[in-house]
Amino acid sequence: VIVAEGTPADRFFMIESGEVDVVSQGTWRARYGRFDYFGEIGIILNQPRVADVIARTEARLLSISRADFLS
Repeated sequence: VIVAEGTPADRFFMIESGEVDVVSQGTWRARYGRFDYFGEIGIILNQPRVADVIARTEARLLSISRADFLS
């Protein structure tokens, strides 16, 4: 699990390689791959994470902090 639903949104992520699954309230919602991104909703709206993001394969992610994202 990369991020868990309901936890504070403190980072923005971009996928450099690999695949992740997005699961909200126990239901699969999407699969993201190279150059996709996630984490912006909670940061912009200042709300907890709206979904779990789970590595489907080995994945390499880039991330930036909430403060850097907002600046």
